[in-house]
Amino acid sequence: MLRNNVLRAISDILSDGYFASDDFEIKSEDGRYGEKLSLIYKYNTYYFTVSLPGAASKVEDNLAYKITGEMSPGYISMKETFSLLNYDGLMNGIKAWRGLIKQELSDAPVIRALQKQQAEIEKLSESIREMDEGVFTDEEILQMKKKLDDLHIKMEETIKSNETDKQKLKKELDSLKDQFNGLKDSLITSDKKNFARKLVSRIAAWLQNPDNRALLKDSAQVVKGIIEDQTRK
Repeated sequence: MLRNNVLRAISDILSDGYFASDDFEIKSEDGRYGEKLSLIYKYNTYYFTVSLPGAASKVEDNLAYKITGEMSPGYISMKETFSLLNYDGLMNGIKAWRGLIKQELSDAPVIRALQKQQAEIEKLSESIREMDEGVFTDEEILQMKKKLDDLHIKMEETIKSNETDKQKLKKELDSLKDQFNGLKDSLITSDKKNFARKLVSRIAAWLQNPDNRALLKDSAQVVKGIIEDQTRK
């Protein structure tokens, strides 16, 4: 069995204000070659398990307790194996795992929102595939340019409010202007179906920047307007 001071130290690490030690189940049991320690986050599938040796062994000409284990989440994958050395290594490993859980829980709403947005993009793309080809009338071109200009202004405002470096700001604004000018030129050179495809491609690229994700609704409405207009015809 683990010593009480070790269990107390683990409990203290898990109680960092964001988490309480009661959020975790701490299990200790005898294994084949030593002791097995398992930490389980009660409200998800996250875990941290290690095999603790019964004696020190030689590691690079020194005696040390070599600890091997598996945890979820990991640094890159949701499940990773690892090795640690000695008491301090174990405590630091638990502290790092606690931080990874916090990060994963904090990122979850963002990931869900991104997945929802990606589903919307896929839905738009599927609708475009069903469209008939057709060209914009002069009146429609003027209307679409107005919608693109409105979206351009909103994206400029977003960039200006999030970028403080003047050189980077100018570069981003110039790039954005070129992209919208290209879209407006496509109103004349492309049919409605290909223009919609190009706009969806631009939307997908814009959404790689989290600051732009709030604009998905505005940009998606432009595409939907083209699709609905083509469907009515």
